Amino acid sequence: MPTGPQRTVIARRIADLQAAIEPGPVEETIGVLGDLIQEYAPSRLDDRTVSIKAEAYLDAVEDLPAWTVRAAVRRWRRGEVSADPATLDFAPKPARLRGIAERMVLVARGQAARLQRVLDAKPEERITDAQMAANSEKLTGLIAKTADGPVVEPAGAESAERRAAMADLDERRKRREAREREGAPAPETSA
Repeated sequence: MPTGPQRTVIARRIADLQAAIEPGPVEETIGVLGDLIQEYAPSRLDDRTVSIKAEAYLDAVEDLPAWTVRAAVRRWRRGEVSADPATLDFAPKPARLRGIAERMVLVARGQAARLQRVLDAKPEERITDAQMAANSEKLTGLIAKTADGPVVEPAGAESAERRAAMADLDERRKRREAREREGAPAPETSA
């Protein structure tokens, strides 16, 4: 279990992660997208084309944090995404850029959730030495009873077939013991 100071650090980290996955700032996202469009432009683009491309990218990523969009573009440039190397010569499609950025948001959410589980964890109940000794005695007694005597099944667990088979075995045992007392030879059994 985390101590008081550790709990404070973990709670601060959770708050930082939750703040980091908030959308925006939009101005920063627009700057990143503008650089992406200019970098991969085949030639000089007119203002209308730039506007259309920027709007398409912004529609795809406007609800994501700017840092994830910037990191997604960086990963694309480095070829750290699962893509055919030939496609990396071109700008990613807006949906593709969104998918790369969303994975980073999911990682941050997952880390926050795992840290929250650490904070929410309940301490494990400790067993005293006296309780452990008492439990050990009980277990030893149960094992001894099972090893020395017949196994007792819970009430109602014995089936009618088993009771009949046990009665048959008991009857055979009694007949055998009677014959042995009288000195009579055992009957031959057929194979």
